[in-house]
Amino acid sequence: MRRSLLTSALLAAPLLIALPAAAQNRVPPASDDEIIVEGGRNQPTRAKQAADFVQELTVVAGVDPLARFDRTELCPAVVGLSERHNAAVTERMRRVAEAANVPLAEPGCKPNALVVIAPDKEEMISAMKRAYPTFFRLPTNKVVKIPRQDGPATAWHLGGYVDREGQPISYSPDDNFFVLSSTTTPSRLSSPVRPVFLASVVVIQRDSLEGLTTTQVGDYAAMRAYTGADPARLRRSTAPTILNILDSTMDSEIPITLTPWDLAFLRALYSVPANHYGRRQQTEMRRRMVDELEKGPPHS
Repeated sequence: MRRSLLTSALLAAPLLIALPAAAQNRVPPASDDEIIVEGGRNQPTRAKQAADFVQELTVVAGVDPLARFDRTELCPAVVGLSERHNAAVTERMRRVAEAANVPLAEPGCKPNALVVIAPDKEEMISAMKRAYPTFFRLPTNKVVKIPRQDGPATAWHLGGYVDREGQPISYSPDDNFFVLSSTTTPSRLSSPVRPVFLASVVVIQRDSLEGLTTTQVGDYAAMRAYTGADPARLRRSTAPTILNILDSTMDSEIPITLTPWDLAFLRALYSVPANHYGRRQQTEMRRRMVDELEKGPPHS
């Protein structure tokens, strides 16, 4: 069975709590009222680690800014487990969003960050294409090409473009043509348009969750759904992250929850200026991550 590794705890909210040991070692139940972030301080070459972490988990398309949920409020939902466990993972994803300052809709909202737990990942994606084609189409009606992801989870995002004021703009993907307002002023510092996430889907193969808690599942799903991060790109990074838990061996030590690196990454992504060009955003994210990691966890 996977062994959860707890070395320190950091909350986004003021209170600190420790998870009971018995709750760490199996898939639900897990009940937690605060975001606990697990991981250690004193990481070597922190600036280099942060640079690698950001570089590998963000993809800059040309000069576009990085995409995120900042026009549509986030509404996570989980299906495929029992009703109680679906609710537990969903609530955990909501708490991660709150901790990272991601815009969050009220409970009872229409889901736009969907997590599907399935016996067979590929069969589920094929079934969803037939039954729910809207999960695979952009606002322009262009079909989304699902990335090939060989691990136990596949994630994709549906998005659009907005102007500097956050208003939707017309975009022709075939012609790479934007229809902008005549009042849009060119700038060397920021882009006149930016991509945004309107929805995300994460499909996870059920057998990969063996030995995990609802906390771990929710934290992993949140990182995939809210950022577009792909664990397969983590080739150079040595930073501890919840993103590796599904690919870990059953006898390995894994984070019991979101690590300080994960939370710092989320906060950095959702705090950098929305319209800055992508490379500039990446540089700013590295700086903000290092600053937050240097502070360390607050004292209880």
